[in-house]
Amino acid sequence: MSIQQAIDVKLAPGLLTALRGPKLWATLQAPTLISFEDTVVLAPLFYGAAVDDSGMPDAWLINSKDMETVTDPDTLYDTSTGKFIFPLVCPNTHLTNGTFAPIVLNNWWTTNFPSAVPADLLYATFILIVKNGPEQAYSSLTVHRLPTTVLVDTVTEHDP
Repeated sequence: MSIQQAIDVKLAPGLLTALRGPKLWATLQAPTLISFEDTVVLAPLFYGAAVDDSGMPDAWLINSKDMETVTDPDTLYDTSTGKFIFPLVCPNTHLTNGTFAPIVLNNWWTTNFPSAVPADLLYATFILIVKNGPEQAYSSLTVHRLPTTVLVDTVTEHDP
């Protein structure tokens, strides 16, 4: 009978953290990415967000329409670090309902595109940003509103 010596294994710095997975992550989903109504429904999923004294997560939802109001993009996003700059300079919605709870934005298209006609194809990108101290995770998705009517200017007849 032989006795085997135990092998001492040392992990490189950061490898154990990498094996355990990320401490902070975010994903943004929607029941449908194509809207036929004025309501947009989003489902934020995140883990590891810091919480305030009321237990509300430090998670934010911004959209491309609000981002258009930012005159200097460098005040919103730091390209050298890959992080958003807080407090956010664009209008934003602080998520207070936590992860897995749907966010329903009623009349979103008509409020944000008041001059749009039913024939307009509209789209908006939504970004979920989750924070915990200096760490950030974010996810984005684009929702489209299809036209409710289609305008045809000319019709050309082709032989069958």
